Amino acid sequence: MSTNVVTGGNIGVLAVSFDGNTDNSFGTLTCNRIGNSGTGIQLLDQQPADSFVPAITAHNSTIQGNGVGIDSDTPAVQDASANWWGCAAGPGNPACDTVTGNVGDMRSPDGTTCDDGNGCTGPDACQVGVCTGPCRR
Repeated sequence: MSTNVVTGGNIGVLAVSFDGNTDNSFGTLTCNRIGNSGTGIQLLDQQPADSFVPAITAHNSTIQGNGVGIDSDTPAVQDASANWWGCAAGPGNPACDTVTGNVGDMRSPDGTTCDDGNGCTGPDACQVGVCTGPCRR
């Protein structure tokens, strides 16, 4: 799924592995805007004992303004790196969507422009998941 705008409702994007699946369910999300939903992206595994899981790769998307950005009840690590979560520091930080479950590193890439909230520093950029900048003189 790419270049879509998904807004409103209880769940924006849902990936499910149903009971009886004979393989993993997999989806790729790129360049989407997913917002203003109860849950932006939800992954459900109807039968955890069968070892088949839903999995997503989500990149270069805006995931913000949701109650929860991504909610995954699967044991598989979901790849949701290089997305905009509402702030440069990444999910779970003030003004960012949250993530629950097993989701990999979601920090903004180093060099992403940000605002550390300190007027005495700048220009600010993301460095290893932290918004920072040199002292202004």
